[in-house]
Amino acid sequence: MITTKTVLVLGAGASMDYGLPSGLELFQMVVRNLTPSSFNERLSFLESCKIQSPHVEAFWDALRNSGCSSVDMFLEHRSDFREAGKLAMAFEIAKLENNNQLFNIDKKGNIWYEYLFKKLFAPFDEIGNNQISVITFN
Repeated sequence: MITTKTVLVLGAGASMDYGLPSGLELFQMVVRNLTPSSFNERLSFLESCKIQSPHVEAFWDALRNSGCSSVDMFLEHRSDFREAGKLAMAFEIAKLENNNQLFNIDKKGNIWYEYLFKKLFAPFDEIGNNQISVITFN
């Protein structure tokens, strides 16, 4: 159990060893996979979340021509696209989530998630007593 007040500030790179993209890779995935010239599952997903196709196309065009290296950086200055951008990132990340990567017993290298899980371990009714906050940019 974590008894000392602790704050973790995590960017996209914190999960790269677990098969998730860096900020730049996520940016590239969103731009590459949200091409409005063809109807695809990403566009369908955004439309199901009430983001209209013309807004998705405007978001994609502004993002790819922004000169930014991450979607988060772009959204800091373009609040008009914040919902579309967050949903587009969530879609890409969700497609890559893999419990086998997270809990791979043969994992080598950076295993900080496993270390954190061990530190958080407590009886079920005491888990909420861990003194930790997490700020994540994903």
